[in-house]
Amino acid sequence: MQENKFKKLRIIFDKIYDNINFDYFVKYDPIQIPHLFKNKKDIETISLFTAILSWGRRSIIINKCYEIIKIMNYQPYNFVMQHSNKDLSLFKNFRHRTFNHIDIVNIIKSLKYFYTLHNSIEDIFLKKKILI
Repeated sequence: MQENKFKKLRIIFDKIYDNINFDYFVKYDPIQIPHLFKNKKDIETISLFTAILSWGRRSIIINKCYEIIKIMNYQPYNFVMQHSNKDLSLFKNFRHRTFNHIDIVNIIKSLKYFYTLHNSIEDIFLKKKILI
């Protein structure tokens, strides 16, 4: 029964993917952000931030994601895993709609904790349960 639901979801997501998987769409959409990276952990780390910020005007979302990437020295996963309190203070002026520096710092700390317990975000979804 559960497996049938996953198959139906897969069909829906594949159709959505087919509608947005072309260069013109990617060029003007926040989905371009994860495409900047090659390393799987960088991709999933920045994808999470991109997803969290993805409400509002796409151009603003993209600019805010680039702001995060720049603060993280273009290494999102390494930043999450090796940040210091001084590094986190670089976000003190970060804002996006109702999202502020406290939110981003808490997400960074939570991601670090998560990655110390699990190899990747993808692995958790493949296991179909979260063990935190």
